[in-house]
Amino acid sequence: MNKLSISGKVLGIVALLFVAVSCQKEDSQVMAPLAAMKSNVVPMKAMAQEPIAYCGTPTVVMLTAGQHIDAGTVTVGNDANFLYVTYTSANGYLINETHLYVGPKSGVPVNKKGNPQIGQFPYGETFTTPVNEVTYQFNLADFDDCFIVAAHAVVSKYDGTTIVDQQTAWGAGNQFIVSGSWAMYFDYCKQECTNDPEPVYVQETAFAYGYNYATCFLDWGFSRWGWSNAINEGNYSFEIWAAAGQCDLSKGTLVGNLLVNYANGVATVTYSMNQGFVMLENHLYVGANRLPLKNGVETVAPGQYPIVVGNLSTTSTTYTINNLSGPIYVVAHAVVEWEVEGNYSM
Repeated sequence: MNKLSISGKVLGIVALLFVAVSCQKEDSQVMAPLAAMKSNVVPMKAMAQEPIAYCGTPTVVMLTAGQHIDAGTVTVGNDANFLYVTYTSANGYLINETHLYVGPKSGVPVNKKGNPQIGQFPYGETFTTPVNEVTYQFNLADFDDCFIVAAHAVVSKYDGTTIVDQQTAWGAGNQFIVSGSWAMYFDYCKQECTNDPEPVYVQETAFAYGYNYATCFLDWGFSRWGWSNAINEGNYSFEIWAAAGQCDLSKGTLVGNLLVNYANGVATVTYSMNQGFVMLENHLYVGANRLPLKNGVETVAPGQYPIVVGNLSTTSTTYTINNLSGPIYVVAHAVVEWEVEGNYSM
């Protein structure tokens, strides 16, 4: 996930719009006319202040395109009077459309199979000129203490004026129906406002970078960043970089090191975080192929790696992989959290 930028915001009162286009097939959702939208929706309020002075800790999730592409972030936070939901694109993507629901889960408009109908989401718009960021503002008093946010978007990547990739995207969280579409939502609880500033934490995806041993996924034609590291037997110390979109280290944050000992067919891999950084998830591949395989096809999606470990809160983990021989490849991913000062911006 990439850091937020408040430049280029599209703020203000946003009317309910009818968008006569359909989502990508994987959503199985059809846009609905304005008349089909419920009338008991939370009204939009006046323009947001700039910058937003959040109370407590805002929630920042990945704007996930095509189920695994990092296309930016969705940030939800509040001050004493208002709730703010901000879409921010990244990694070359821009926002073409938004569809937003905020409120109790029971109020989400769904079809007979239980999949969300984004055409009936009460907030959304289509941008004639794609934007990098858009913020929606609500009256905080209109919400319960905790509720859900379902943030959908259509994003496109451009080469000049030509669209080279277009994807449907969701703010990452829980699927509404595991066996249904991949539509997602996440929870948010109102943050208390105090005189003392609360710490702000950010979560980012991170990969091990092995210098001359590393090849960026993008160089092999994949649409997400990260590295595969080719090694022979020996001891290695690689850097772990977070938020280094496009494999550009100048955009990223150095969060730790990956130590690899490979000898006699056994590889021992240790993730070690720098001070102030904590791992929440690990995803690791070590093998003879340059990338892990899913049904015989190369994949760079961390959730498809052979070793997947979640629910962590640690600064060090170690894994042992046996039955190896000859040259091998190491792809090491982590979700890393750390505290930042003030608003999370770049």
